Amino acid sequence: MNISQMDYFVEIVEADFNLSIAAEKLHISQPALSNLITRFEQNQNVQLFVRRNGRNVALTPAGDLLYTTCKKMTKLYNEMEEKMFQISRYHKGVIRIGVPPLILSILFTQVLSQFIAKNPNIKFEIHEFGAYHLIDLLEAGKIDIAILLQPNRVNPKFYKDVLLYEAKLIAYMAQSHPLAQKTELTWQDLDDQVLATFDESFMIYHLLKNALKEKQVNAKIMTQSGSWDFLVETARQSEMLTLLPGVVQNFINREGLSILAIEDPIPWKISIVYPRKAHYSFLEQYAIDSLKKYFKDGEDILPIEEF
Repeated sequence: MNISQMDYFVEIVEADFNLSIAAEKLHISQPALSNLITRFEQNQNVQLFVRRNGRNVALTPAGDLLYTTCKKMTKLYNEMEEKMFQISRYHKGVIRIGVPPLILSILFTQVLSQFIAKNPNIKFEIHEFGAYHLIDLLEAGKIDIAILLQPNRVNPKFYKDVLLYEAKLIAYMAQSHPLAQKTELTWQDLDDQVLATFDESFMIYHLLKNALKEKQVNAKIMTQSGSWDFLVETARQSEMLTLLPGVVQNFINREGLSILAIEDPIPWKISIVYPRKAHYSFLEQYAIDSLKKYFKDGEDILPIEEF
């Protein structure tokens, strides 16, 4: 049996074994449908239907096995056809991803480069903003995926939020800073210190403000910026401290800097956030699943044709 013939058999069963009704739905003649069943039974030496007074009234065990198998096969075939359609439709599509500058620089440069190199016909629009603006873009439908810190203000009723990567914030300061000789900082060490940090559009700013309030630390934020490398240089050249993820130290010149862990540090949790919906385009599903596998399972990005 080919796929079309499997569809015919399933339609006969679901038409309550009525060949006339099945033939009408399938737009073929009743004799042609009857001949299909007869030929299959003769070729396989089986009987598919229980017959009474010349009418099909039920399935035999062989017929029941064939019906179950045909249902599975036609479902798989239809899913495969849909995937092929989606690949052809979205092979030259656009996926819009929002990423904060810090995360883009230290975590997403390589993965996005793999996406672009392996999918030359897909356009990857990268929107580089702080978390608060990215959430606005996501809620307005202007980006498909946002890379954000947890916790965030997206409504879990309408958006999925999946953890990709986790680190901790640590302190960066000049080697001449009074705290530079310590082996580890406490939050009380930051009392009366002057800080440089991201501006209010970045989640790190709000995480830091909340931690200072919770720990009852009277530190003063003197400099704000959207540039993490500017914050590092500010700490290197002044008496300000900045708190950034530990992974940042792998991407900077550490000369003249002291980098210290903080007791009970602020977690830096990176998540992929996207709308909850009944159906995702093949391109959306490809981007979402590929990012999850890259960060959680360490798998390289595959071309969309191999996804």
